[in-house]
Amino acid sequence: MALAFGLISESRLARATDLFRLCKPLEANARHCAEAWGLEAPTIDVIDREDKLPTGMHPIVFVSDDSGDPGALAVHYYDPFRAGPAAIVYVDRASGWNSGSYSVSEAASHEVLEALCNPRLNIWRAHVDASRVGVQAAGEVADPCQDTYEIPAHGVRWKVSNFVTPAWFDAANLEPALADRVKMGRGFDYAKRLSRPGQVGPEGYVILRERGESGQWSLWYEDSSGQRFGSAPVKSTRQANAAKYDARRSNLIRRTAA
Repeated sequence: MALAFGLISESRLARATDLFRLCKPLEANARHCAEAWGLEAPTIDVIDREDKLPTGMHPIVFVSDDSGDPGALAVHYYDPFRAGPAAIVYVDRASGWNSGSYSVSEAASHEVLEALCNPRLNIWRAHVDASRVGVQAAGEVADPCQDTYEIPAHGVRWKVSNFVTPAWFDAANLEPALADRVKMGRGFDYAKRLSRPGQVGPEGYVILRERGESGQWSLWYEDSSGQRFGSAPVKSTRQANAAKYDARRSNLIRRTAA
């Protein structure tokens, strides 16, 4: 069943007209990704308020900086209350709606693609380097690229997120249907800027994890040089996000009840 995303503004910087214009390039970007991954393309629409979100639709909420997720332009997460993916885009942290190096359109498309391909944030794959036994890479499709390509819509060329294909994770062991897509010239990323499995782009990174002797997973990030940065124990996705977004969801419940 295809996912459905609802764009919701909680910021004066994101007008309803902006969101309506954004739907078409986001849907095209998501369709490219769905085709590459053998998924159903999602639908994307604009919803007035989060408490009006139809059952089965997943929120992409555009907000002004509320000091959440410091340093992040956008974030996607698993919403245990709706049992599905959700995302937040920090509009005032962007370089512009569709301009600059960190646009709102790029940030939104990045999160839509990753919510589409890893909706529960629980997909991990063995590292493509066979010498790194036990190391797993997160199934995040936009992080390794962190770059854009353009989609024309409404007389404008919209910057949307590039993404890796299944071949990026392990070209030698793809399922036949996905292997055919690689043979058809899909490459390791949609924009065909990466030249081998597991390669990280100049601005990209990959999230990795490994189970220690104690049995606990450790998590870290690596950039294009292989340099590690960030290290923290991995908690249950459900527990971590339930705690992180509990206050926000409680506010929503109170607004709805009122």
